[in-house]
Order: sequence, then structure tokens, then C-alpha cells
Amino acid sequence: MTGWPAADVTSQRAEYDSTDEASEPVTRDLAQRAGTAVVWRGLSLVGEKLIFLLRLVILARILLPEDFGLVAIGMAALVLMSSLTDLGVVSALVQDPSRDRQHLDTAWTIGVIRGLFVCLVLLFGAPYIAAAFGEPAARPFVQVIGVTVLLRSVASIRIAHLNRELHFRSLAIIGLATASINTVVAVILAPHVGAWSLIWGSIAGALTFFAGSFIAAPYAPRLRLDLSAAGSIMRFGKWIFLIGIVAVLGDTLLRLIITRQLGIAELGLYFLAARLGYLPAQLISEIVGNVAFPVYARVQDDNLKATNMFRRVLVATTALMIPACAVFACLVPALVSDLLGERWQGTVGVMQLLILSSVAGILGDSVAPLLKGMGRPARILWMDSVQLVVLLGAAWLLIDLVGLWGAGLAWVISVASSQFMAYRYASDALDDPFRGVGAVMVAIIVTGVVAALIAAVILHWMSGILAILLAVVASAAAAVLAILVLDRQFGLGLRRSLSEPFPWARRLGWLWETEN
Repeated sequence: MTGWPAADVTSQRAEYDSTDEASEPVTRDLAQRAGTAVVWRGLSLVGEKLIFLLRLVILARILLPEDFGLVAIGMAALVLMSSLTDLGVVSALVQDPSRDRQHLDTAWTIGVIRGLFVCLVLLFGAPYIAAAFGEPAARPFVQVIGVTVLLRSVASIRIAHLNRELHFRSLAIIGLATASINTVVAVILAPHVGAWSLIWGSIAGALTFFAGSFIAAPYAPRLRLDLSAAGSIMRFGKWIFLIGIVAVLGDTLLRLIITRQLGIAELGLYFLAARLGYLPAQLISEIVGNVAFPVYARVQDDNLKATNMFRRVLVATTALMIPACAVFACLVPALVSDLLGERWQGTVGVMQLLILSSVAGILGDSVAPLLKGMGRPARILWMDSVQLVVLLGAAWLLIDLVGLWGAGLAWVISVASSQFMAYRYASDALDDPFRGVGAVMVAIIVTGVVAALIAAVILHWMSGILAILLAVVASAAAAVLAILVLDRQFGLGLRRSLSEPFPWARRLGWLWETEN
């Protein structure tokens, strides 16, 4: 995005903000529910990621890179099989509200069949999967990890209704409980069973999700496979299925390339780097995307509402993503040296490149829930397919040339290559969706630079965990202050655009106006 001339800012803001009741992004009731859903989804994801980060830091102190590498092979096999069998039934139930008991039972039955199939394939295919990675020791990990997908597949199918109706409070409780049990079990077992602690923690977490789903969304499932119901579900779900395959193929084949060219220890380094490096992006995109999808599904027949909603989602995602990623990239060296230890130094450069790829993919992250909610998932598939081809080609060349850094560079190149398609698809689906957001984007970039510089200066003069915490607090405060100053000085309407998906931003704006 490019900035707007200063003389055009006033007219731009008027154009951006001139909406009557009919053109509001969503109705007042839906906006309030969406805002509440964002808050709960945010609390859930922040809590889950913090718990996950704590687990990762503790286990990195106990386990070796080779241990993470073995688990990474099992996870890669699990994710691949999960995607190859994911027919998108939950997404289909969320996208179309006209689903009765017959559809729910059919969707649950499909899940049971899927879970059993994945378990059996991993059980009997483990020797061949381990051989493909050139690591026979990974065989038992591959065989056991399939239990997690089985437990999640037989959970209550009414979870889909909680998503559709934006009841994210219950989902938040389930998510936090799942992450907590996973972490406690893994940490307790790590000194005794090594890499297996990650597997048993995942299984304990899946059991928690299974039990919590029936508590939060009671349902008495019946084994039923109605062909007409299955057909209507899969007409939408087939695209989610194909998207999942393309997405997981990229990560799985990249891990295969790393293992074959660099070895199991380097795979362990990449596994941890990816888990940490994508934390800010996953947190932000899931908070916004998971709530935006059902909202878009509700307004898919009103182009004006969808367009206004998209602008606000794009601005909100960018306002969170750029400062967070910029600061996190500055923190990475200190996090690795002070929290993980010297044996993980090889993750620093890769992690920073993965963070950069997250920034490069902001537009795609904003467009995907729009296309999904409007019933056009085929376009997401095309974007992901282009990204997959570029990723594998770049990785094959770059990993051989520059080692593990090549994996991070390949992600940056592949994600950037798909953003042109995201821009085109958004422009085709909506009426001038990027009008009036140029100056706002420039202000957000400036905010990210300011926040990152403050974090870098603090870490240059100080070290240790307290320095990291101080850098986080100071850079976050600077980012908020910069946003408010730029918004007030140039009349960008940024606080208003943030207040739709993030209602608490209105309070910040009110305090600013009161104090000034």
C-alpha cells in the first residue's frame, strides 16, 4: 500500500467514514456479538499461546533438538493425514445455517469414519513414513499420534453451532483447558520419557477437548450416513478439503526436504522456529479470521456491508500484525539466548524470516475469511496452490545453498507471490475494497517501526528476562501512543475502523478525546 498526499487526507477520511445505517458493516446487534466474540477469542488464543510458549520454553530446556525432530515427523504425518481426510464438514455447517439433525448426525458419522481411517493408516504406514524421512526411530511416534485426531473427530458436532452463533466464550474455556492439560502432562513427563512427553501431552489435550465439547455443546450423536445430507455438506466442504491438502503438503514436503538435505537435528531447529516464529501471526489471524468468517457468512448477500466489514478487518489485522511482528523480530535473539539456550541459536535467523513472511501475508489472511464466508473457497485454493509451488521450488534451491535459512527465505518468497491474487480476488468480490485505507496503512507501518526501535534500544542496553519484559511493555505503549497521535493529527479514522472488530478501541478513543 502507498500513502495518500496530506491534502487528500480530509477528503479520504470523509469518504471512508461516510456510512449511513444501511451501509454499516453489520447490524448493531451482530456487531456487538462479533465484538464480544473477538474479545473471548482473543482471551482464549492469548492464553493458549502463552501456555504453549511456557511449555515450549520448559521443554526446550529438557529435550534435545533431535527429540523435537522425531516429534516433528510424527506431527507432519498426522497433519498430512488429517488434511487428506478433512472434508470440511464443520466449516460447511457454519457457512450454511440450514442444517438439521440429519445433517449433524451425518457430519458426526463422517468424523468417526475419518478418525478411524487416520489411526489405521498411521498405524500400518508408520514404517514407510519413517523411511521416507530417513529416520526409523520416528516409527512409534507416527503410530501413536493418530489417537489425537480420533478423539477430536468424535467430539460433539454442535461445536459448529457455537461458531456460527458467535458463542466463543464456551469455545475459549475448552481451548484454555485443552492447552493447560496438554502442557501439564508434557512437562511432568518430559524428564522421564523424553520426546514421548510431547505425544502424551497432545493425547491428554485431545481427551480434554473431547470431554469439553460435549459439556459446552451437549449432543447425543447417532451413527447415520444420509447421502443427500452428506452431498450438501461436501459441496462446500470439498474446497476446504482441497485447501487443507495444499496447505499441509507445503509444510510436510518442506520438512522432508530439510531432513533429507540437512538432517534430523536441523528439522528439530526448524520445528521449534516455526512454532515460535508464527505465534504472533497465528494469534492475530485466528482472532480476526475465526470471527470474521461467520460474520461474512451472515452478510454475504449484501455487498456494501461485506465491503465495509472487509476494510475494517484489513485495517484491524494490519494494526495488530505489523507492530507485533516488528517487535517480536527484535526480541527473537534475546528470547533464544536467555530462555531457550545456546543449542537453539540456529533458530534465530529462520524465526525472523518466518515473522517477515507473516507480515507479507497480511492481505491474504484478510481475504481468506472473506472468500470463505461468501462461499468462494475455490479462490483460496488457487492462492494456496501458487504458494505451494513457489515454496517447494524455492526451498529445494535455497536450503541447498544457505542451509536452514533457505526454509525461511522460501516462505517469504512464496507468501509474497500469492498476495497479488489476494488483491485481485478481493477487488472482484467487493466494490472498491481498498478505497481510503492507504494513509491508515502508512500510519500503521510508522507505528511498527517506532515500536521496534524502542524494543531494540532497550535490548541493546539491557539483557535478561526483565529486559525482554520491559521491551514488550515499552514498545506496546509506544505503539498505542503512536496510533493515537497519528490518528488525531491526520484524521485517519483509525480508531473508528478498529472499534468495529475491537470494541474496546472506542474506550481508548474516548479517553484520548477527554484528556485533550
